[in-house]
Amino acid sequence: NKSTINSSINNTSIDFQSEEEGINQRILQMIIGLIILFILSSCYLFFSSRRKRISANQTTIPFAKSPIPWVGHGLQYFNGPFRLIRKLNKIYGESFYITFFGRPWLILLNKADLNDVFKQPEKKVSMLKATLSLIGFALPQDAKYTKKNQEQNSVPFIIHSIRKDKMLKWFPMIRQSLSKDVFDKMTKKEGTFDLFNWCQDLISAITIRILLGNDAVENNELLETFTKLFYEADPEQGFRNGPHMAITSLLQYHVLGEKLIFIQIRKLIYPLIDKEINRVLDGGKEQDDCSVMSSYVLMWYKKLKYDDKSLRESKRRIFNDLFKFFFAAFSNSFAGAAWTLYHTLKNTNGVGDEIRKELLEIENSFTTKGGVGGEGWKGLESCQFMEWTVLEISRLYTPGNLFREVITPWKMPSTDEIIPSGTFINIPLCVMLRDPNYFKDPLTFDPLRYSPGREEHKTAGTLFSSFGSGTHPCVGKRFAMFEIAIFVFETLKHFDLEIIDEGQPDTFTLDVNNVPNHPRLDPTQAGFLWRPVDPIIVKYRRK
Repeated sequence: NKSTINSSINNTSIDFQSEEEGINQRILQMIIGLIILFILSSCYLFFSSRRKRISANQTTIPFAKSPIPWVGHGLQYFNGPFRLIRKLNKIYGESFYITFFGRPWLILLNKADLNDVFKQPEKKVSMLKATLSLIGFALPQDAKYTKKNQEQNSVPFIIHSIRKDKMLKWFPMIRQSLSKDVFDKMTKKEGTFDLFNWCQDLISAITIRILLGNDAVENNELLETFTKLFYEADPEQGFRNGPHMAITSLLQYHVLGEKLIFIQIRKLIYPLIDKEINRVLDGGKEQDDCSVMSSYVLMWYKKLKYDDKSLRESKRRIFNDLFKFFFAAFSNSFAGAAWTLYHTLKNTNGVGDEIRKELLEIENSFTTKGGVGGEGWKGLESCQFMEWTVLEISRLYTPGNLFREVITPWKMPSTDEIIPSGTFINIPLCVMLRDPNYFKDPLTFDPLRYSPGREEHKTAGTLFSSFGSGTHPCVGKRFAMFEIAIFVFETLKHFDLEIIDEGQPDTFTLDVNNVPNHPRLDPTQAGFLWRPVDPIIVKYRRK
């Protein structure tokens, strides 16, 4: 009887424990639900308080009819910005408003308006403020800096760290890295790989070496962990497949101060930054082939007038600036390299023949002009057709939009209407880069449109904004061209490649390009360069 009683007591205790755990679970779920509701309510109040209340009777610019009150066109935008904007463009013309979760967005497609808005200085029409208000919560958050630190503009530091003479010094290191660290590890003479995954891994290794130096690459565990976390940190993932992922990012931002993934990456990279700061404080100089981080830290130290304390306090700012540049460079470089290889292997409109001809000339220049590290590398700069190919990729595979926020009232040239401060401007690149008025046969993949005598990127003016435009040009354009050219050159030199499976296009893909049998593209992607939905399988054979 005693054992039975004890058993009963134990069972009761287990039941109470299970019930208590169930209650705790429900309480936790309720708390999470309340937090999400609070965040959504805060977002509504935030956007409602900040937006300029523009109604249809206060402007001559048409308002697109909103399908859902307050939400407006938000869900449609998440499900496919290209189709939405193109549809409304046909109905409302070159300028109209849409509603995005309580905030009106002014859509601009008129060339005169775009030329003018791109020329406006940051203090009048701001790209930075618009970007941060829209996706700032999905990026690493800056800490509170000293006044001396906060006043520094980091863009010149990035430009200095990727200047042309430094890229020349990186060339032998990158060739060696690809050959020794990557290609030699592919022990099989023949095999297959997913083109985009392969390019992603290789471009990641190259970019990390350039950005953080040899220490980051030689430590395999650090490299693998950083690469894994970096892929997971992709802000583009927070804006695809509906708004729920953006809400998750917003929840982490409000609870933790920023997304958890950035805290993990910062913990991983801080020791490398500390090491470089200590090297600079010990009198270390900039070496010819040093990493972007090394050059960047030294520039900070100079601009802070050699203040040791301020430099150490800049560690978080240095990390955030490097991460944002790395993310933009990597996301566009790996996709640009993959599409370049795709069209080379497919020989789209003779692209493969022309690129292989240029690469043969480069290989000859290495033989006759000093080899690796000599003058031969400069042949990459004369790869005109490859550059035109990358420009065409940036035109045809840009799915997203540019954003601006009006700081001081701006006069629209097309209507002479004064746009009030606080207005959010959306510039849909995905539509305007397919405007037949400026791009002949706009759905055709045609690198020759940038050749002398045509130069459609120049006649289109600011409509061609794939690498930035006006007062906000892309500081990493030359870096991206350099990285893609080296990668394609080395890949074609070491391997014979053949596409054996690229999937089949759907109706959306046929809407955005007319390349035969093109892989499916994701209509929900809204940033960087398009990536295929299905794997592009390539067969390789080592030469």
